[in-house]
Amino acid sequence: MDKTIALRTLILLLAVCTQSKALPKPVTNCLARHPDLSIDLKQKPPYLQLHFTAAGKPDYVVAVREPESDRYRALVCMYNGQDFVLGARAGKQPFSDMKDDNYMSSSWRVCAKKEVAEFRQYYKDVPEPVNEAVCLVWEDAEALIYWDGKQLRWKSFWP
Repeated sequence: MDKTIALRTLILLLAVCTQSKALPKPVTNCLARHPDLSIDLKQKPPYLQLHFTAAGKPDYVVAVREPESDRYRALVCMYNGQDFVLGARAGKQPFSDMKDDNYMSSSWRVCAKKEVAEFRQYYKDVPEPVNEAVCLVWEDAEALIYWDGKQLRWKSFWP
């Protein structure tokens, strides 16, 4: 790893630790594997702990941005060591159906499987996540990030 990148990652982690309680070790390790991303400290909270799968082990979703492009992303750190950067990147298919896929909402939370099922009162085509999901809310829409048993998925809901 380039010394400049390693130093920038260390400074970022120190800044995060001094501004709030220490990040969980899986989040710190995951961020270290992605030196081109920085945690978005404006997002409250800057990460969520949830269980995408039924394995009973915690996964994390971290609000991040690419400093060079100023694009916002979600970094998913799965308990098994797999990482996923969600959002449009050069040469990749967008993850969401949002314009330019720069989609982080300032309002996000963990939704239990039961809460997702309750969306069926208001919306059609509500998915069946394996376990918990990330619920994102905007002024005019809602969306889910969930695990379908094979991969992470995005589902938008419009009134």
